[in-house]
Formats: sequence, structure tokens, C-alpha cells
Amino acid sequence: HSKMIAIIRLIINSNIEFTGALNREDGKFSLVQRQLTTRARPWKPPLSSKIDTWAQGVWYDFKIQLAPDAAKLWINGKLQDQKSGIKVDKVNAIYLGRQWRSFGAFDELKIYDGKKDL
Repeated sequence: HSKMIAIIRLIINSNIEFTGALNREDGKFSLVQRQLTTRARPWKPPLSSKIDTWAQGVWYDFKIQLAPDAAKLWINGKLQDQKSGIKVDKVNAIYLGRQWRSFGAFDELKIYDGKKDL
């Protein structure tokens, strides 16, 4: 078994992959960045939630913000973590869940192009 349960994956600038996943070991949601061409992982540690215990049957509001100056992770309106040094020119693809299956449910999924306030 993998220690990470993938929930969302984004490909940006044609060569950077972000995977948002729940870590089975520490219980945190993490956003891991990796270069597709070199497999390098420039963020050590990854962008992670402060929350490590998730109540069953409770909905959580996640926002992943990829801004020109930083990537930010918000849960229920509270900033969890941020990392600088990422420049997003183009989002090439967005994948939800893992191939052929998804854990949990998605409700009111919204994707913004940067022209709306979060």
C-alpha cells in the first residue's frame, strides 16, 4: 500500500505536477510538487495541513491557491501552509481521485481562473 491517498493532481507549465493527497502515516493532507522531466521534488517538506485528524461524516472546504508569488493551502477558510517560488503560466490538466477510483465525495467543486476572489 502507498502511504499517500491521491485526491487531486494538477499539471502546470507542462512540466510540473502537484499531487494533493492524504498521508496515511501522519494524517495530514499534503500538496507535493515534482518536476515531471527530472522527478525532482523541490519542496521538502511538502505543503501540508495543520489538521491531522478528520471527523467521519464531516465536510471540509479545501482551497489550493496557485498564485504568481506562492502556493497556498486553505482548509475551512484557515491558511494551513504556503510555499513561495512557484510561477504558474498555464494549468494543463486537473485530475480528481486516482485512476479508476476516488476516495470520498466531491460537492460544489469550483475551479477559478484567478479572476475571482477566493
